[in-house]
Amino acid sequence: CTSDWDSTCVGKARTLCSSDQCDDALPIAGAGTFPFDTINATTDGPPHVACRESSTENQIAKDVWYCWTAPCTENVYVRTCGQTAVDTRIAVYDGCTCPPTDGNLLDCNDDACGPGSSLQSVAVFHAVAGKSYLIRLGNYPLAQPGPGTGSFTITCGPPNQLGCPATGNCCSVITTPGCSDEACCEAVCGCDSYCCDTEWDDACA
Repeated sequence: CTSDWDSTCVGKARTLCSSDQCDDALPIAGAGTFPFDTINATTDGPPHVACRESSTENQIAKDVWYCWTAPCTENVYVRTCGQTAVDTRIAVYDGCTCPPTDGNLLDCNDDACGPGSSLQSVAVFHAVAGKSYLIRLGNYPLAQPGPGTGSFTITCGPPNQLGCPATGNCCSVITTPGCSDEACCEAVCGCDSYCCDTEWDDACA
C-alpha cells in the first residue's frame, strides 16, 4: 500500500473474497451480499446427483468455499440472481466439515433464478441461529464463459419481491400476473417461495 499495488497484491486481495480450498473456507456471518472470485479456482468438492438439473453433469466446477454462521432460525436463501455473468451452481452443507458428503448436503441448485438471470442459482435451507454452514459456489462444468467474479446474497426468509412485479391484481389471473399489493405479495411468497425466487406466475396470482 506504500509503493505499488501489483499482481501479488491482487492475488492476496482475492483470498479475502473467496477461498479455493474447502479446508480454508472463508468465515462469513450474517445476512448480506458477499463477493466471490472463481477465476483461478480449482475443483476440490465432490459431485452430487442433487446438483444435476437438466444435464448429466453432477459436479460444481471451479468451486470456492465459505463457512457461514447463521444469525437466524428460519429458511435461508443463498442466491446469485442478477449479480454475475457466471453460470453458477451453489451447494450448502450442514456444518463446516471437509470434505463434505451427500449426507450433510442440505441443498444444491443450478439455474433457478428465472427470466433475466436464468443461469444463476438459489439454494434454500433451514438454518439454526449460531450454527455454521458450508457454502460452495462454482459454475456448471460445461459453462461458457466459465469462471469469473460476482457476488451472492444471503437472506433470512424469502428475498423482498425478488421476482414479483408490483403491478396488476394479486387476486386475478391476468396476462402478465403481478401484484399491486406488496403485503399480499409477501404473504404469497411466504407460502410458496417459488413465486419470489423464480417467477410470479398464474398459480401465484
